[in-house]
Amino acid sequence: LFFSRLLAHTPTGGFVQALYLDANQPMLLVAALCLAAPLFEELLFRGFFQSVLLRWGCPAWLSISAASFTWTILHSQYGLVDLSLLFCTGLIMGFLRYRSGSLWPALAMHTGINLTALIHAIMSLEYT
Repeated sequence: LFFSRLLAHTPTGGFVQALYLDANQPMLLVAALCLAAPLFEELLFRGFFQSVLLRWGCPAWLSISAASFTWTILHSQYGLVDLSLLFCTGLIMGFLRYRSGSLWPALAMHTGINLTALIHAIMSLEYT
């Protein structure tokens, strides 16, 4: 149910559409949204912040929740419903990072979500 809601309501809120419409180089936008942003955010929030909290002795649930909350704040351009979905997504990505010991699963999920949001934004423009 969560993922069907996430895919049916990709958190664009017009933000990703505006990025696409303003992009002089659409392929650079794809690289930024689907490669650079997920890599930077996952390295910062789950690779660094979550890991530091765990090393300091914070319980896993608190480390994952804190990293997810701060990651969600970064996306404040979205509405409340989108932010709650992003927070839940952050929890899942944090859990993936924690259980696997690797950033790759969270990075793959983040990249997939951003790519889905971009495709959704472009397709919405095509049919409006």
